[in-house]
Order: sequence, then C-alpha cells, then structure tokens
Amino acid sequence: MALRLAALVATGLAVGVILHVRPHPLARQPFPDAQEYTDGARQIAHGNGYVTVVHGSEPLPPRYPPGFSLALAPFAAVGDYPHDIQFGAKLVAVLYVLGAVAVAWTLGGPIAALLTVGVVTISPFARESAALVLSDALAAALSVLLLLLLRPPTRAGASLAGMLAGLLVTIRLNAVTSLLALLTATKKHMRMRVALLALPAILGLEAL
Repeated sequence: MALRLAALVATGLAVGVILHVRPHPLARQPFPDAQEYTDGARQIAHGNGYVTVVHGSEPLPPRYPPGFSLALAPFAAVGDYPHDIQFGAKLVAVLYVLGAVAVAWTLGGPIAALLTVGVVTISPFARESAALVLSDALAAALSVLLLLLLRPPTRAGASLAGMLAGLLVTIRLNAVTSLLALLTATKKHMRMRVALLALPAILGLEAL
C-alpha cells in the first residue's frame, strides 16, 4: 500500500513539474516544425484544411503528416493563439509521463512505476516537450501505450493497438516501424486484424 501511494504521489509531482514548464516563444522554436504544427492546428480548427501560411501569405501543404496538428486542433478553437496550442502540447507531454508510468506499473508494479517516474523526471525529454510544439512526445506516448494494450494479449487489445499504430503513422511517418514491430509481436491469428485496423488511418494520408 505504501509503495502504491508513493508511486501515485511521485507521479503527481512529475505531472506538476511538467505543467509548470514555461513554453518557449514560438518564434524561438525549431523552424519550420513547431510553426507548421501550430499553424496547421489553427487552420484545421478554422475549417481551412491542413495547410500552413508560415512560409508566406499563400496557403501551402505542410511538410509533415497531419496527426499532431489534428490532435492540437481542439485547443486552437479556444483561447489566445498560439498559447492555446502550446498548452495543448504541454498536455501531450503529461500524457507521455502518465503513459510511461501506466506501462511500468502494469508490467512491474509500483516499484517499476516509481523508477519510471524518477527517470522521466530527471530526463529532459518530457520537460523540453512541454516547452515545444513538436510531435515527439505524442509519438512516444502512443508508442508506450501500444505495450499497455497488449498486456495481456487479447483480440480487443490487438484491435485497439492496430488502430493506434495506424494513427502513429499519421503523426510521424517513420512510426511505420512501430507498426512492423507490433505485427511481429502479435500472435499469428491476430496479425491480419491488426493490419486491417491500422490501414484506414494510413490510407487517409493519401486523401490529403
């Protein structure tokens, strides 16, 4: 009981640290990544489609897949731009922390969760992700959640993992490696199900 309480308290403290990170000014964030993700979310929220005007006044297709901007679009519909979207990116970093802790707890119990909280808090990745509008934290969060869905291996879990792996590709194209790893780790009789459920999100990229 004491270990569980300690893990929960440590997780809460880690989340508090992330939420108190001050975002870097958008103009000082990596260009064009952060600017395209941010403007892309705003354009989607205002019904303009997945375009960006950060390279000039003419709307152009962004260089990156739409998944991250789509995830941030609800935040772009409220608040002051770009602070609303930067807050959404901060919550994505929180999701990464919670996902990593949940997977560790599921696989190794509260001790593993405590160790994971310590590593996540010490590592600069989560804090930097909270200060930047970049897709790394969302891709990492969804990748660790794949493990959670396969513990224990069930048809429902494999189905959700397939859909999640497809969504990952819409965030980072190189996340196709996560889909390949998932197919390798999945039992043979469930591989076709995983592949078919991942396919719609991937095919959706062709519609852009």
